[in-house]
Amino acid sequence: VFALLYSSFWQVSGSIFYDIAEVDEFVHRKRREGNIMSFVSIIGTIITAIMTQIYGITLDYVGYDPSVPVQTESTILFIKTSFILIPCICAGLGAVSLKKFPITKEKFVILTEALKARNNNEPYEKYLNDLGGIV
Repeated sequence: VFALLYSSFWQVSGSIFYDIAEVDEFVHRKRREGNIMSFVSIIGTIITAIMTQIYGITLDYVGYDPSVPVQTESTILFIKTSFILIPCICAGLGAVSLKKFPITKEKFVILTEALKARNNNEPYEKYLNDLGGIV
């Protein structure tokens, strides 16, 4: 399940980030795709570093010893559990985020129509009710 979710994330993440750029343009009236993608890259790197540090500290805490060929039972249990539990927690947080701020195909079409109308100095307020939850 994790491998499927992980692969799916890498398939759809680019689209999600660019959808966020469209929402950002609608809200802030600026195109900032480069800024958003750079920010995502930086945040991803920082989060990876933090999680690696936390994981290392936790491994020390549960008794991991890299110099021995066989680890203690509690260390092995932690490693097995963490490789399932941590990704599942992250996937759950991602699912909650996507549920809270849904950018569906239908809403994306409405968003692009609203952007087009606004950029052409046409009334776009009629689209706002349909964009609930993302702007």
